[in-house]
Amino acid sequence: MSMNSFIAKCNCKHEGQDKLYGNGNRLFNVGTKGGHCTVCGSSKDKPKDTAVS
Repeated sequence: MSMNSFIAKCNCKHEGQDKLYGNGNRLFNVGTKGGHCTVCGSSKDKPKDTAVS
């Protein structure tokens, strides 16, 4: 996974991504208008970086 993608909840169904990322979690690719689910194409804002430095 690159800096241009993130994992988030989505309502679409995909058995392969459920196994990889957990039930209901999907890979989102970041574009100029936010993130888009790689399964169904729905959009979602990229979450704020929550890493502790």
